[in-house]
Amino acid sequence: MPNLAFIGFTVGSILAGAAGAHAVQTPKAWSHDWNGYGARVADRAAFVTVQLTVRGGVGRLYGWREDSAACTRARLLRCSVHRTFTGFDRRGVRRANVPLLVGVAVSSASSIAWRPERHNPQTAIEFAGTRALATLGVVVAERIVVDWLDSRRR
Repeated sequence: MPNLAFIGFTVGSILAGAAGAHAVQTPKAWSHDWNGYGARVADRAAFVTVQLTVRGGVGRLYGWREDSAACTRARLLRCSVHRTFTGFDRRGVRRANVPLLVGVAVSSASSIAWRPERHNPQTAIEFAGTRALATLGVVVAERIVVDWLDSRRR
């Protein structure tokens, strides 16, 4: 059975992210009406779908296991960042979080296929890089919040 909390959070983040992009009218080529909001929702939904699919597939191929050790409040920031970008391969060796990095890179690059930025190579590269860095920042921030909430429960 799918994790309903994860699905709800994912759908909520797609809708909220699209609303934020709509509010600041990015990209400008998409109208500032319901059709434009729909395009932004579709963009984010496709981006997240590609990212999670690639991340899951690479994770299974790699035998990936996230680091589930608890972070202490005193070292929360460093621990959370470390746990975001590292984990364990199928042999239990700590490695770079290849599934995350590949998922973000592939989804950022592939999203150019349906975005208006695709018409200008320079803009397309800038957009893909910005999207990748912003996504990694959000993943780190989410990990910090989750770890902070976990540390409060202990």
